[in-house]
Amino acid sequence: MNELWIAVLPTIAAGTFGIVGTLAGRRQTTDEAAVEHEQWLRGQRQTAYLEALDAMDVALHEFGTLRREWGDLFEHAVAGGGGEEGFYVHVVNRLDSIGRALEKPLERARLLGPEEVDVHLQVASKAYAALNRYVTRQLDETTPDTGWTRWDGIHNTAREERAAVMVACQKKLQTPARPGRRIRLPRRRS
Repeated sequence: MNELWIAVLPTIAAGTFGIVGTLAGRRQTTDEAAVEHEQWLRGQRQTAYLEALDAMDVALHEFGTLRREWGDLFEHAVAGGGGEEGFYVHVVNRLDSIGRALEKPLERARLLGPEEVDVHLQVASKAYAALNRYVTRQLDETTPDTGWTRWDGIHNTAREERAAVMVACQKKLQTPARPGRRIRLPRRRS
């Protein structure tokens, strides 16, 4: 019987260690794949976040420039023969250009998530839309804010929301990828 145990015991030990080694190796491969994916996603997010922040900066600058040049643009349009309609078309085209330049970077950043960043991007997007609506209303002769009294508040709100997006992006990008974490897809709100 002792000779039988001497022959069987190493076989059982080898089988046990083989199974444990296989499971450990599989876990390590899974962990490495998860960390690699997290690193790839972090790189994609970093690029998308920077593009979105840059687009928000450009939009703020363009809105500010449009505000500062408002009177000169109107005088130039009238003097150039385009009249008020030429001024209106010019402003609408600039607003459209600002909106289009902002739309895609914000969409890409929202697509990559996570929800904490997405929420801030949605709020920032609404703040920029409010700027657009305000300038569009300035074109309406019946309801313009002749002293641009609400401009500073609306413009500052957009700047503050841009800063909040920056903080949310920093928090997300500063969280290191960790092995053993399950990758969860973010839930999207409709």
